[in-house]
Amino acid sequence: MAIEELIETEDAYVAKLRTTVKLFTQKLNPKGHVPRRIIDPYDYKKVFSNIEDLLAVNEKFLLDLFNCKTNYTIADLAPPAGGTNVLGFGEVCASHMAGFAECYRTYLLNYFNAQVFHASVMKNNSDYCRFIYEVLNDPQCENKTLFDYLIEPPQRIGRYTMLLKNILVHTSPEHPDYMPLREAFAKANEIALLTDDEATKRATMCYALFNSVKRAPCTMLSQHRTPIAFMDASELHRETSKPKRPVTIVLFSDKILVAERPNYHSHGIDLLDPVDTSLDGFFSRNLSKDPNLKFRGWADIEQVQFFKGAPGIPDTFLISASNAQQRSTDPAEPPDNLDAYFQSGGPRLFQAAVQPEGVQKLNEFIEACHRAQALTRRHGDTGKARHSQWSETNVYANIYDTTSYPKASYKNNIAVVFVEQDRPTNMESLFAGKGSATPWVVALVQGRHKEGNRRDGFRFSIVSKVPLKPSRRIIQSTPCAASISNNPIGSWGSHVTEPIGKSMPLFPQVFWDNSEYT
Repeated sequence: MAIEELIETEDAYVAKLRTTVKLFTQKLNPKGHVPRRIIDPYDYKKVFSNIEDLLAVNEKFLLDLFNCKTNYTIADLAPPAGGTNVLGFGEVCASHMAGFAECYRTYLLNYFNAQVFHASVMKNNSDYCRFIYEVLNDPQCENKTLFDYLIEPPQRIGRYTMLLKNILVHTSPEHPDYMPLREAFAKANEIALLTDDEATKRATMCYALFNSVKRAPCTMLSQHRTPIAFMDASELHRETSKPKRPVTIVLFSDKILVAERPNYHSHGIDLLDPVDTSLDGFFSRNLSKDPNLKFRGWADIEQVQFFKGAPGIPDTFLISASNAQQRSTDPAEPPDNLDAYFQSGGPRLFQAAVQPEGVQKLNEFIEACHRAQALTRRHGDTGKARHSQWSETNVYANIYDTTSYPKASYKNNIAVVFVEQDRPTNMESLFAGKGSATPWVVALVQGRHKEGNRRDGFRFSIVSKVPLKPSRRIIQSTPCAASISNNPIGSWGSHVTEPIGKSMPLFPQVFWDNSEYT
């Protein structure tokens, strides 16, 4: 009988989870009472995920199933009308399947990459390697591998859908359990089809990229990271401008990665083997088994700067990464030291690979990088990223208040501070950081008011660390240019320029009258 089969197989499944926890996680979990720490919290989480949580929720499910079997006969596991608080079989299944959704989703997403992390830890952690071999030789393991145990939850979710569907076939629509069983089946099916959700698609894309790049870091694998764009280029020697190596530059939503191509005639798009473009119009790749790309380095997209390249050499650009500001990370996640490629030797000089779209491809890639930077620099729940075109230049800005700006891990090189006349702002507290944490250019815009609290334009001043030389094209396109003071930042004196009235739409045009990314 289908109901008996569900209960019996659930009992066997819970027993396997108990064995996994007893033999492996109870002895390895750094947060538990272990004699000595064998594996760090990050690696433990990536290999075993939340399997102990699965045991807890499935033990409760099994207990409720046994209660149903004890209180009612197998022939009719629905409770009689009135007189009992014990849930019927259908209600038990529906309530627990709904509760399974989040914890099983977490496990399934991590399971996708668990084998990669397990192999990495086995290679680099001799204590972990020794422990695993000792446990696998234990008679309680019954000659099974670690992944024979870890694969049980994904397989069980598939069994739930089959068993519940079979029970529904043999349940009359008039039966009290029919509707709860339909809900339980729908929820189990939803969990089993996690491969269709966006987080899993992102994890799949990162996994494919990971397999295509030799020596790629395990931390590349994340369901929170999205590949956005890529571009082939040649890295040039910064002094001689001679080619050093052919590379493919990959832009993620939070990182920029440089991988070396095997030769100058190869193309990143061929090495990435494109098969799908279903996620936000960007690439999803089914990569070749033998990776031809070699990992060189990567950096947080927030700390990267893009500059025009060598004079006289077309399509060249510089990428520089600053380490003056450090992003706060999950304490369980160790910081990687794989950004030495960008941190050592100064800025990296590149030339876009010759291709039909040429400059357009380079401009689109740099544009995508600036957009990703603006989105990642949003701070907290109230942070906003804005975009506008001004004088044929794409302008990106992040909007902060006086509380969130000092807390932002990474800041743009230009800061515009808007101050109402009756609300003074402590400028020193806003720019208390040192080095590259302080913007290169700070503009102060002060609202002016006449009688009746009616705004009468703005007062505008600007200070800069570097000499400012606005191009003739920009000056001519501006109805009224404010004067520029090259005082160092921090010299907040009385160098306020002439007011910017209605004839000067520069500030509202660029920073307020624009579209917002959400």
